[in-house]
Amino acid sequence: LYVVWKTPRLPPPPFSGVDFIPEGRKVAHNQDGDLVDHDDTSSVIHDETKQPKEFRIVLIGDSPVEGIGNTNHHLALSGCTAKAFAQKVVVSSMKNSNNGEDYCYDCVRYWSYGKSGLTAREIEEEMVPLLHRVQDSLVKEKDHDDSDDNDDEQHTS
Repeated sequence: LYVVWKTPRLPPPPFSGVDFIPEGRKVAHNQDGDLVDHDDTSSVIHDETKQPKEFRIVLIGDSPVEGIGNTNHHLALSGCTAKAFAQKVVVSSMKNSNNGEDYCYDCVRYWSYGKSGLTAREIEEEMVPLLHRVQDSLVKEKDHDDSDDNDDEQHTS
């Protein structure tokens, strides 16, 4: 009991748990060719003529997923996981254009929904609906992109 009482509770990074950025965070190459994690996509390098090809990850869980004790998500489990995937699946635009590889991704987009102290049942009850929220938003985004493509085809006919 003494340890629990004397041990400070470390806060999670901003926008954690249910407040995680709805669009997710991105890990991609910057102008220097380094993999960086950010929610500001202005410094991400990709071909502006096409939609970036994204590898998507959603993490749900308790305090490690929430990022307890970390000042930013890129330092937490979710950011480290996304960066590890990015090191394997994201190829910088220079390498991609030289090799002509179509199977590589432009970036990794991730969502991290965690809450300290949840049991497995509570994760299922509280966090899984957030997974469905991401899925629904991606379906709407795809439908919107498909309708834009159809509009373009109608204008060219």
